[in-house]
Amino acid sequence: MLRVFLDADPWALPTTIALTLAALLLAPRCARRFGGRAFGWWFFLSSVGVFAAVTMTPAGGDFTAGFSGHVIRSMAPTLPGMRDLRSLDEVSLNVLVGVPVGAAIALLAHQLRRWWPLLFVGLPLVSELVQGALPGLNRVGFLLGDAITNLLGIALGTGACAAVLLARAVRPGTGAIRRG
Repeated sequence: MLRVFLDADPWALPTTIALTLAALLLAPRCARRFGGRAFGWWFFLSSVGVFAAVTMTPAGGDFTAGFSGHVIRSMAPTLPGMRDLRSLDEVSLNVLVGVPVGAAIALLAHQLRRWWPLLFVGLPLVSELVQGALPGLNRVGFLLGDAITNLLGIALGTGACAAVLLARAVRPGTGAIRRG
């Protein structure tokens, strides 16, 4: 399965490695400038980098320059079913690539302040628009179904991380939230 993915998207792995290393260098600076821990910033920058590497690099390895006037390919809103999520295919991978982004957004919600909703919704839409606007990426184009499955993954990651953070903040047995 991994071999099939790497053959179909050969730029994803090198781009992921490069962006993860760049995140390692940028994370301490982000922590000093915006607050929070360097690990949280590394996780955030790395997960956004992986998302970009998987969704916005040339498919098949070839890139030809140019822009498309026909950005939108399909506006049919398709929601994945449980069968789609249980199998390892394009739909489940679209959900899976969003989970770390959502978890990272939840970890840095305080530091991101008013920007986190924009990141939450904007990242999948921007990736789909890039795919549609740059036909040289050899991607299908803007598919609303892909954006929805990415949003579902981001929502799952945000919800799971927020639940863990809330559970850690609540003292066992008292139901009270600790301050500080």
